[in-house]
Amino acid sequence: TLRESLRRGGSLWRKNPEHLRKAELYQKSRLTEHLDIFMSHTWASGGWSKALSLLMQSGCHVALIFSFFGMVLATLLYHADILPM
Repeated sequence: TLRESLRRGGSLWRKNPEHLRKAELYQKSRLTEHLDIFMSHTWASGGWSKALSLLMQSGCHVALIFSFFGMVLATLLYHADILPM
């Protein structure tokens, strides 16, 4: 599933399949009757950009936005000596 492929920060999308063992890659596949969506990609683009794009498309943009603002807030509080290191 898309959720499973995005685990560990989308590490599956960041790896070139040539560097994976074929048996390990085959174990991740499943027989299906139909597809809800079809995703195509190129290995020429960076893995992080693919993982972030999939997160945004799958509705995780809200979580990404909140985590970004959380990091900004933590940084501001640290620099104001309110939040200890």
